[in-house]
Amino acid sequence: MENLQRLVDLQELDQELLQQRQHKEKLEEEEARLGSDIERLNTMAAKLEEQMAQLQQEREQYRQELLSEEDMIARSQERQKEIQTQKEFLAVQKEIDSAKKQQKELQDKIQQKDSEYESLESDAQEKRQQAKQLSADVEQRQDEIAKEKDQCHKAIKKQTGQRQKLVEDLPASLLKRYELLLERRNGVAVVPARGGACLGCFMHLPPQFYNQLLKQQELLECPHCNRLLFIEQEAVTS
Repeated sequence: MENLQRLVDLQELDQELLQQRQHKEKLEEEEARLGSDIERLNTMAAKLEEQMAQLQQEREQYRQELLSEEDMIARSQERQKEIQTQKEFLAVQKEIDSAKKQQKELQDKIQQKDSEYESLESDAQEKRQQAKQLSADVEQRQDEIAKEKDQCHKAIKKQTGQRQKLVEDLPASLLKRYELLLERRNGVAVVPARGGACLGCFMHLPPQFYNQLLKQQELLECPHCNRLLFIEQEAVTS
């Protein structure tokens, strides 16, 4: 039957169209993912650089406090040269010792901030370098994706035109029936029957029904899965 062969051809074309569209969707998903990977690395680097700026502020604050302590120690040591009594000398010395202790603590804090800064700087540089390298790789891959998407677009356009020609002469009710089966049966609406069985659901067909199918005088559907059936040429000649 002409309509049956047209449906077989239509299904083959629809499956090719589906593959092209799925491939195009995967390319678009990959394209979006590639851009997000670069953005993620740059965001991580930016956060590290924010932490570095905060560390610099804290380090500068400690440095100013250290300068203040050093200035106080110097002034106290000058005062000691003019002190006349032992009691006053010891009091000033106590101030100097306390200031030196604070000085040591500030020096340790500055050293710790320097160490943290170096670690963050190294990490940030690594992230920036990774983003730079990934950007180069992504640019190349995006060019490849663009070419593949263009090929998909051309194939889809061509296949859509071919599909339109195939469905022009199909009865509307038959086309609707086919498209409904296509949706419900995972893209397989028309299947061959062979050896007395439906190759869509692999269930055996009633002998009388199968004999009627062999005559190919009307469109019949599998009583089990409702797919439209046809007999392959090799089954007829065997």
